[in-house]
Amino acid sequence: MIRCDMQPGFFEWMRDHPVSLAVTTYQAGKLLFLGWNGNTASLHAKNFSKAMGLDVSEDGSLALATRDEIRLFRNDHLLAPDCNPNKPGYYDALFLPRVSYFTGNLFAHDLAFVKDEIWFVNTRFSCLATASGAHGFEPRWHKNRLWLLNSG
Repeated sequence: MIRCDMQPGFFEWMRDHPVSLAVTTYQAGKLLFLGWNGNTASLHAKNFSKAMGLDVSEDGSLALATRDEIRLFRNDHLLAPDCNPNKPGYYDALFLPRVSYFTGNLFAHDLAFVKDEIWFVNTRFSCLATASGAHGFEPRWHKNRLWLLNSG
């Protein structure tokens, strides 16, 4: 069970700023979405094993690093209002899974969309890497080395 308490002023901030917050919880293994539904704050939680790094691109994609993979989701704003028949129009975003890169247990704590790639901190191998469909990852930087793959 997740309990959410707001500090004084946060409720008003959420009301005045039409944004949602996405937060990962490494120990609890959750991806949390905190939003404003027009009357009050709303919390939606999804379970992921060791949810860690998170980024959202300008085109509506969301990348999430978990224990063994990097998952890509895409926002389908057209389906969002109807995704819960008991609460029509309640949601304005619906992130659907689209691609998963199996990485193995790399402890990918941070990640970011960089152009058409997903870069992440590969803690197990002490490098910066990109997600790869052919391998668990492609190393891009390690100490004084820089690998430029797909440089086109």
